[in-house]
Amino acid sequence: MSEGMPAPPARPASPWAGRAVLGFVLVLLGVGWLLETLDVDVPWDLLLPAALIGIGGVLVVSARSNAAQGGLIAAGVVLTVLLLIGTAIDVPLGGGVGDRTVRPTGARIEPEVERAIGTLTLDLTAVDLDAIGAPLDVRAHVGIGQLVILLPQGAPVQVDAHAGLGSVQVDGRQAGGLGAELSSPASGPTSVRLDASVGIGEVRVEHD
Repeated sequence: MSEGMPAPPARPASPWAGRAVLGFVLVLLGVGWLLETLDVDVPWDLLLPAALIGIGGVLVVSARSNAAQGGLIAAGVVLTVLLLIGTAIDVPLGGGVGDRTVRPTGARIEPEVERAIGTLTLDLTAVDLDAIGAPLDVRAHVGIGQLVILLPQGAPVQVDAHAGLGSVQVDGRQAGGLGAELSSPASGPTSVRLDASVGIGEVRVEHD
């Protein structure tokens, strides 16, 4: 190179790595969502932090280059918000997406039912509650959406309802806002202690 000639400008680093990671994260989330719709349990509590670590790693490596990584930064912000919400308001990242109705019969009730996003209906009207011996603890939880509990009149069920952010309706009473809570004692000796909660949304307890 001749003296006095300016050096050619350095070529900016290609953003292919960032695009590849972003594409991989989108595929990962899409596959996870598809599996959830097929009622396959997906370990979101592991996948989302792993995706966030991958995004952060690429941003650190490319920090000294001129490559634009706006898409990665936006994806990282979204994942961070989702993880913070899930931690602060107890929004489960498993349990499926969409509407689900659980209607047990006889004297058998699942000890835990949950939904990540959607409406979960727990119908206990066909359960022989008097046949349950010792009090049974049951937990029903929705991350984002609505939880509906259906009970027969005079059911020996104690209900403790909670919404991290949203509203709670129990026996004609209503509470709303951040950390809304309501309780309803059982009519007579308790056979079921029901913990009903949503992270963001509504809990509604109805008697048929």
